[in-house]
Amino acid sequence: MHHCLQLPEITHTIFQYLDDNELFQTCLTCHDFNEVALNVLWKELTSLTPLLHALPSIFSEPTGGDDDSEKSRSLGAMSRFKTKYGQRIRTIDLHRNETDKKNLLRDLFASLYELESGILTPNLTKLSGYSECHYAHRALFPTIEFFLAPTIKNISLHLLPDEDKHQNILKKVVDLYEGLESLRVSFNPLRVEESTVDEIGRAVIPLNNLLELSINHLPKEAIEHVASLPNLRTLYLSDFQHIDCLYNDLKGIPHIRPIERAFPALSELHGVTIDIINAIGLLQYLSPQTPLSRLSLSHTPFEEWIFVDGRSQLKRLYPNRSWQRVLNLARAHCNAGTLKWLSLCESDYTEPDEHWAYGIPVGPAEGDIEDLDISPLFVFHNLQTLELSLAHGAPITKDNVRRMAEVWKSVTWVDLFTKYPSYRSPMIDHEDLVNLVKGCPKLWGLGLIFDATRMPSEPTLLAPKPIKRFQQLTVGNTLLGSVSATSEFLKMHFPRLATISPISSSPGASDWVQVEANLREAIRIYPAQT
Repeated sequence: MHHCLQLPEITHTIFQYLDDNELFQTCLTCHDFNEVALNVLWKELTSLTPLLHALPSIFSEPTGGDDDSEKSRSLGAMSRFKTKYGQRIRTIDLHRNETDKKNLLRDLFASLYELESGILTPNLTKLSGYSECHYAHRALFPTIEFFLAPTIKNISLHLLPDEDKHQNILKKVVDLYEGLESLRVSFNPLRVEESTVDEIGRAVIPLNNLLELSINHLPKEAIEHVASLPNLRTLYLSDFQHIDCLYNDLKGIPHIRPIERAFPALSELHGVTIDIINAIGLLQYLSPQTPLSRLSLSHTPFEEWIFVDGRSQLKRLYPNRSWQRVLNLARAHCNAGTLKWLSLCESDYTEPDEHWAYGIPVGPAEGDIEDLDISPLFVFHNLQTLELSLAHGAPITKDNVRRMAEVWKSVTWVDLFTKYPSYRSPMIDHEDLVNLVKGCPKLWGLGLIFDATRMPSEPTLLAPKPIKRFQQLTVGNTLLGSVSATSEFLKMHFPRLATISPISSSPGASDWVQVEANLREAIRIYPAQT
């Protein structure tokens, strides 16, 4: 055997690329490989079945007897199990459907009640418990208690709040692991009373060393506690609500909450809410000293269906004035020097193309749409990724394009209002498209609705040379004039552009699909030139 293969560090790296069956065969190959292969094979469990087969027979096949000698032998076998397998397990990620085994597993763990928590997996560092089957999850969730080893740093739990055992396990986790670094708790807040939801949120208050927290809902006192955590770097809030906004009584302008050093270490903030006012309230907890790098806020609003000419159509109720407050607050509260990733979205549980299948969504007349000013975002000069996906969009002007090209020298991906159909006439054209890509030296992907109906039939190069880094263009429901002229113009300026993404049900989608085919054909025929 080569000397390199006798080094555990090298073989461990190699074995990580093998599947479970290959690792099993490797364990049988030789003694030098056995230990390392077993460490890789048992490092992460995504099912309880391997444990079921590895445990001593008295636990996997309960007899109900009281034979002390038999139990003594089995406890000795349990010791061998811990040495051979249990101590190698670092991660348990139970996301598979265990429905077929639920009764067997329930009987199995019923025989383990006399064992202390964590004895099966003494070196476990990450525990995640969720079954795709609701009934199986209800039956099997209490078994998580057997894996609560003192070494755990990362816990993910999906709770059924109407089950006492689920809430008790969460309380036990909080009581045992004050030093926990990552906690993810999910549950359906619509299935329980609001007081229970608040109780779950308040349960995290004793935790002071969290680096990451993901939870559905936090009441006010819990949010203020989380805002004071000295080491919290990542916060995910879904379905959060009842976060009060503070306003200047005279001008109605939101201002910063009086919390000193709020979120002193936070680098990522992700929130999903049904009321945009909650997003405004959440932003008020930030301060310009917070080293925030990634900000994502998504509004999942209520919708209203109306009937027009006998067809059901979706009427969206999204006020731009609320999003303007979000943009203004982001400028006032977010760290202009550290923010690199920004996503502000209106979303629902269906894609826009599905709405079009029911008829074109009904929107206000163009003159009735409130203008949204995106200029507050120009203070974030280190932005690398920007996504603004709002139903009513915003009028991107030639001045906007000029400022983007001047300020965003680090940006690599920008998508401006292309997810939903635009009700506005574009204020920029194909020349502005080129100027924006030319002015942002790292930009490789762009989403923009522009006037593409006046592409020149004989284009001339508008940049010093073709821009080869640009590869992806999202056009939403942009209309174009001539397919051939558009293809030639884009081919001349962006020779590596191979992906064009329209809204597939929009009127000009088929034309854009043909433009994309023309560009891909040009890259295939002339690869050396591109």
